Amino acid sequence: MESAPAMVVTCLKSVTDPCLNAVHLKRDHIKVDKNDVCPIDDLLTRLIGYHYERVSIVEELGQFAVRGGIVDIFPIQSKQPYRIEFLGNQVETIRIFDLEKQSSVQEVDRIDIFPCDELIWLEQANCQDSFIDDYLESVPAIFCNPDELAAKSNGMFQ
Repeated sequence: MESAPAMVVTCLKSVTDPCLNAVHLKRDHIKVDKNDVCPIDDLLTRLIGYHYERVSIVEELGQFAVRGGIVDIFPIQSKQPYRIEFLGNQVETIRIFDLEKQSSVQEVDRIDIFPCDELIWLEQANCQDSFIDDYLESVPAIFCNPDELAAKSNGMFQ
């Protein structure tokens, strides 16, 4: 299947700043599957390490709440929040829930949770050598100020 043509419009800083490479993006995040054995305290520690904010009720991206064996989380990359229900150290259910009603909408088998701050990944993975162009190999690039880009990128785009 062919993908649709793409165009990226961005600023010089976004092109020259390091970013997480695709290998780390796929590998280094929290994966929670239904029926996984995952101590709730380990998950909470990782969420705090990923700069998620602990709140009493989840209302926006980057937040999580805990009530007994239930963890509500709104992953930074997600369009909807999730409710993870534990039975001891085992994930019993994972459900999408409605923010307004705080009620479950749909059960899912897996949730992927990415850090709220890309800098965490960059530090942990020590991947200062990846740039946005690594993701755009088939996308043509048009630079308005190529001399400025070459000067600020230490020759990376010459």
